[in-house]
Amino acid sequence: MENKSLCCCHDVTLNDVMKQIENGVTTFEELQDKTGIGTDCPPCKENNEKLFYELLKEAKWLILNKQKPPCCRGGFIYMNMYSGNHW
Repeated sequence: MENKSLCCCHDVTLNDVMKQIENGVTTFEELQDKTGIGTDCPPCKENNEKLFYELLKEAKWLILNKQKPPCCRGGFIYMNMYSGNHW
């Protein structure tokens, strides 16, 4: 899957977000502290916060069910939520 840009202002990509989840980030505020995502643009914050929590929810489910995390599966949630959007 192509590495989509999620926040142009801070050059944050989908892979960056998924790596942060792998590294233990569990809140959008923590993600913002580490990457700057959505700190300058309200629409960017809103869209990416929704995406983050969906990715986090899927990652937790997959871990509990002993499956690979979303970064290893091509970002299933991202593809379903945002395919065709402006990113």
